[in-house]
Amino acid sequence: MNKNYWTLIVPVIFLTVVYYLNIIIDSYFNLPKIPFNLNLIAYPLIIIGMTIIFSVFYLFINFGAGTPIPKQFVPKLATKKLVTNGVFKYSRNPFAIGMLMTLVGFGLYIKSYFMIALTIIMFIGGYLFIVYVEEPDMEQRFSKEYLEYKKKVQRWLPKFRS
Repeated sequence: MNKNYWTLIVPVIFLTVVYYLNIIIDSYFNLPKIPFNLNLIAYPLIIIGMTIIFSVFYLFINFGAGTPIPKQFVPKLATKKLVTNGVFKYSRNPFAIGMLMTLVGFGLYIKSYFMIALTIIMFIGGYLFIVYVEEPDMEQRFSKEYLEYKKKVQRWLPKFRS
């Protein structure tokens, strides 16, 4: 089995760059700050978000025989098997949810309106990518198996059955 654990560094680098870039932009342009401390919300968002992100990479590497890097970018590293266990039992896109939680947590931690706004813009871009690029690719690569998975699992947040 192909173990690409080195790819775990990709989200860490991305999050670090976004975090420090926001601090620099906020201070350079003297942007307004969130006027109150929201660390009690920020810390859990960051911790839960990062836990989700690393679990996604773990599942892709160990069960998908690849990485979360989309096939369109690096075909050799893309997952070979559809991953439907772990956090993927509850959401088809837990990585996006983990990133959203982490970035919003960072924004609250550094009290940055700019980072919250940038996170929303990145989430919209991610949404469009998932809907128009990733999902059609998954349907093509995993056909019936993915279509069945789509019927059972929501794109973002889990279904709560009564």
